[in-house]
Amino acid sequence: MQTAADAAAMGGAFEIYKSGEDAPEDAIIAAAKGDSKRNGFEDAVSGVIVQVNRPPLSGEFAEEDTAVETIVTKQRATLLGSLFMGDQVNIKVRSVATVDVTGVYCILALADNEQGALTFAGTADVM
Repeated sequence: MQTAADAAAMGGAFEIYKSGEDAPEDAIIAAAKGDSKRNGFEDAVSGVIVQVNRPPLSGEFAEEDTAVETIVTKQRATLLGSLFMGDQVNIKVRSVATVDVTGVYCILALADNEQGALTFAGTADVM
């Protein structure tokens, strides 16, 4: 579940990275839920709920529009615990991903004689 939540948060944050800070909420949610599904936890299937919040509802990045929080919840039956807690419990995991685009990139090619150690194509600008 944690992997699905992490992937969902990263998917939502990547949508912000691709589209900018004005990325549509529905695109962020779709990307996040799609990545959660690819990792085995599909929203509204088999007792799974995938909640996507931008910005996060709590924590260090609660005020950041470039942060995405995902909460994956799954209802599970209890065995022995049903005597004390009931038949079902909710298991929740949370993940937050944020985007920080600085615009500064560095490329390091370690093989100075190897063909293809560093290759540029298209309209690359090297400074």
